Amino acid sequence: MIRPLRINRTIAILSMLGLWATSIFFLSSCVDDLYASCVLDPASKDEAIAACGRNDGSARGCVVDSGTSCETGTCGRFSGSNPFCTRLCTEDSECPDGKCMEFVFQTNEKHCVPTSIVGN
Repeated sequence: MIRPLRINRTIAILSMLGLWATSIFFLSSCVDDLYASCVLDPASKDEAIAACGRNDGSARGCVVDSGTSCETGTCGRFSGSNPFCTRLCTEDSECPDGKCMEFVFQTNEKHCVPTSIVGN
């Protein structure tokens, strides 16, 4: 009777270790591409993407739904910068190595901007 309990306990421990290892693998393989370069095609059929891609300097910044261009789902430009992946935020602590800023005029939406672009 003791032997089946040991086998069951061993199997349970090994199963838990396997589940833990699998969870760590999947969590670590999910890469956040915040601030990575993205593409805003000025010839896009989507006018919002085309306008943001033109970078004519008329706006402080722009943010568009990037579809598959960014894992964060959003591509933006800050003060004529090159396009970068960003995400919505409410405070600086949500933006590692960046600042949480409203850079699309009067939208009341803030997005993460890398410190390399905005400065300290």
